[in-house]
Amino acid sequence: MFYAAAGPSSGIGNLLIVTVAIANSLFRGQIGLLIAAISSIAIVLLTGLLSLSTNISISTYIQAATLGALCFISAVLIQNLITRMRTSEALAKQKASDVANLQILNNIIVEQMPSGVLLVNKTGQIIMANNEALHLLGEPVLNGLSVANIFPELYTAIKQWLNNPKLELQPLQPAKKNLHKLRPTIVQSRHSNQLVILVFLESIEMIAKQVQQIKLASLGHLTASIAHEIRNPLGALSHAVQLLKESENMDTQDQRLLQIILNNSDRMNNIISNVLQLSRKKPSHTYNYEMKPLELTLWLENFILEYQETLRPDQLIELDVATRPIYTYIIPSQLHQIVTNLANNGFRHTKKENEATHIWLMLYIDSATQLPQLDILDNGPGVPIEYEDKLFEPFFTTSNDGTGTGLGLFVTKELCESNQAQLTYLPRKNGGSCFRVTFCSATSIL
Repeated sequence: MFYAAAGPSSGIGNLLIVTVAIANSLFRGQIGLLIAAISSIAIVLLTGLLSLSTNISISTYIQAATLGALCFISAVLIQNLITRMRTSEALAKQKASDVANLQILNNIIVEQMPSGVLLVNKTGQIIMANNEALHLLGEPVLNGLSVANIFPELYTAIKQWLNNPKLELQPLQPAKKNLHKLRPTIVQSRHSNQLVILVFLESIEMIAKQVQQIKLASLGHLTASIAHEIRNPLGALSHAVQLLKESENMDTQDQRLLQIILNNSDRMNNIISNVLQLSRKKPSHTYNYEMKPLELTLWLENFILEYQETLRPDQLIELDVATRPIYTYIIPSQLHQIVTNLANNGFRHTKKENEATHIWLMLYIDSATQLPQLDILDNGPGVPIEYEDKLFEPFFTTSNDGTGTGLGLFVTKELCESNQAQLTYLPRKNGGSCFRVTFCSATSIL
């Protein structure tokens, strides 16, 4: 066709350049350059054949050479253009993959957040919600629901915040019963080019637990700082008592009183050690090397004899134990602190006018679990139902006279768990309280 149209001057060569360009868009590398070379050679050969039958000018040869060069130039340009396009396409795919991965990561982070997250539009309709929000609001599905219907107080708070973004929102009680109060935090954002509202919901109960952890950390630092100052006078007191006991002028009664002082000094030192261990949050297995088999019946009898010496005339304590020996595996010094704390707690909360305060210690084997159990019972007013769940929380106290620190039962429960025992509270039918310590059996650990 190029030959029949009288060679380069016919314009058919331009179509050949377009063909070479299209071929190089389909075939890259050496194949595309080979097509350009074949086209260039064909143009030159056909121009030469045309010169045999027709007189052509020098400009025709120049045009043929130019067409051949243009074939190569178009091949190189198209290949470079295709390479850049494919590079851009790969980069776009990589960025799309990164965005998708980031979206997945964001979704995982939002789902794992300890706070509930709601995405709400201006009409109050929920667009998205994470699992924690479903749990906090007690709903199986939230997407598409109206905040005004499921949580009217929150809807009112959102409207107030929109009018005054500096407003400090108060904790809100969800509409459903048995749900904890929630503290909302509101932030405006954009979603699909629309202004939306992000609502973060935090459980007041979880916030209280975090505050407790901070308090416990502060207690640990405080305990560590004063332990040395307390142990120094205790050491001096114990040393002085030991020197006095060596005196030949001491009668039997004075010797007994000095021994009481010495025993209680040692006990105070053990209490400091126990509180230090609890404040440092040592795991329970670190105490196992001190745990040993202990016969509870005999131990409690000795405890009662010692404890009665500290009681007033209007305070009574009775012991009811099984006839056969009962063994457990425990640290004796910590058991002493556990029983002392529970007994003191019983006497402190059973004060009655013109009536003696009375507590009972009952030791037996539970028929269902075959584990040793110790009940400390009193004849006081008992614990109000609303306080039972908070009874073993740190810094919680029901004492209104300022005598309670809120740490006694917490430390006692921690000591029980450190010795693989359990401490529970049971109200008595006719009034009073029962604190039950369930011990492990000596054979369960050996």
